[in-house]
Amino acid sequence: LKPFWRKVEQGAGSFLHFLTASKFWSMSETASLIAKYNVAENNEAGSAADLHQKIVSFKPEWEKHEATKAHAANLKHVEIDAPALRNKAILAGHPAFMQALFDGLAIRDEDMRQWILTFFFDFLREDSSCFAIF
Repeated sequence: LKPFWRKVEQGAGSFLHFLTASKFWSMSETASLIAKYNVAENNEAGSAADLHQKIVSFKPEWEKHEATKAHAANLKHVEIDAPALRNKAILAGHPAFMQALFDGLAIRDEDMRQWILTFFFDFLREDSSCFAIF
């Protein structure tokens, strides 16, 4: 098994390119984020699973950040461990929520960014038809 973040780096290249090309991060910030969470090949797969579990167990506090404050009550319905079909219905029905998640990537809170990126990665990995709502 390849470590979790190695899969993020390889599997989400176009998503990270989108982030780099957008207003969120520069190329160096994106590369720094990938490098920071890149689990070494010789580490046990368990450390990647532990990192993923840590991120999944984090509970975002949407109301504390200006970028997500307006949709805080509704973003609480987006759950990282919910079935992709449920989250797809929520996000497709309310495009402003998707924009709020993307705006959340500009937040300097590292845990929030990890949660949002992991949410998108797991969401798209579980159901590739979710790409249609982007």
